[in-house]
Amino acid sequence: MPGPRHMGGIMAIGPDNNLYISVGDLDGTFRGGNYDTMAQNYLNSTFVDGRSGILRIDQNGSSVGKGILGNLFTLNLYYARHSK
Repeated sequence: MPGPRHMGGIMAIGPDNNLYISVGDLDGTFRGGNYDTMAQNYLNSTFVDGRSGILRIDQNGSSVGKGILGNLFTLNLYYARHSK
């Protein structure tokens, strides 16, 4: 069946009052092309784009600080990432 799969979608407020959002890889095959990102641990992959992980933001939608992948947007949103 064509269409996005692996979407995630669970959201929760953590004990630190930050919002945690699970985002799947969205199985980019429905668009054609290569949508495997570095967050999915693919060598020679495309840049991280907010998919394939658990993102952490404050309740105003801002970054909470350094993410596990780096300080720049979207890297700073990652609390956890997909592991192959």
